[in-house]
Amino acid sequence: WGLRPEGDMLLILIIENKLGVDNVREIARTLRDAHVKCILWAGGGDMSLSYGHDAALTEAGLRKVIAAGQEFGLPVGINGTRDFKARYAQGVRAF
Repeated sequence: WGLRPEGDMLLILIIENKLGVDNVREIARTLRDAHVKCILWAGGGDMSLSYGHDAALTEAGLRKVIAAGQEFGLPVGINGTRDFKARYAQGVRAF
């Protein structure tokens, strides 16, 4: 990305609730089209709260964020995970 220590910033945009997940493709598309350098972060902890602690819905939300990042060429990060290799295989690049 060519970030320079004298002034460039790296934005991390956290998708951490149902509303964010429902709109993640549009968010990612907008960021790509505006040439914003950022990491799209899948915030699983608060996302779980948003989905009433339903593990299947939370996992689906996380996967939707990962897929949007891949589709629109944005790197994706995720909260600490026990499934590092699996998440890496899915396309996650920041942990």
